Amino acid sequence: MIELRKTGLIILDGEVTNFKAQEFLPPEIYNHPTRNPLWFLDQDTIAMVQFCRNWFAVPVYLNNWARGGDRDLAGYRTPETGIIDHLIENGLSKKHANEIKEHMLSIGNNSEEELTLGSWLSQHKFSKAADPIFKGISANDVRKEIQDFKEAFISAGITTLESGRYAPTWVHMDRRPTGLNSLLIVGT
Repeated sequence: MIELRKTGLIILDGEVTNFKAQEFLPPEIYNHPTRNPLWFLDQDTIAMVQFCRNWFAVPVYLNNWARGGDRDLAGYRTPETGIIDHLIENGLSKKHANEIKEHMLSIGNNSEEELTLGSWLSQHKFSKAADPIFKGISANDVRKEIQDFKEAFISAGITTLESGRYAPTWVHMDRRPTGLNSLLIVGT
């Protein structure tokens, strides 16, 4: 069960987490006067990210908009959110983001409209994905550790990672059902 303190601090099954709701939600959802932030949080996704935070024993950063930062797409995303905007927000140059867009168009998985507006079926739009940054550990090193100890991370709920090609400075992880006994790596 998820509970929120007035500050947004997330309590998961009676245990205090290292996260606030603002870190999983964009401001237009968290601050909306008639929407309860709990409607957009997923207990298993929060538990997955908390497991990673505990495993690596370093601070883990998601959205930082509530502290004056520019990240607001690292957790839940509204239906109109675009993937290219997300890539640029996370530090990719427009050129690099457009290279990824062209690659994704060339392999035929997405339309131009989907990449502009965001994948219609992004796991972020179901609250099943997160894009954390691990303090002092590169995204590639985190992905390698997850792959090296995949059984533990799969048990914690991670089914899918994005490669460094799509997530060079953050670690995209999600809980989509894959039917696999191993991790699905997107973008290899």
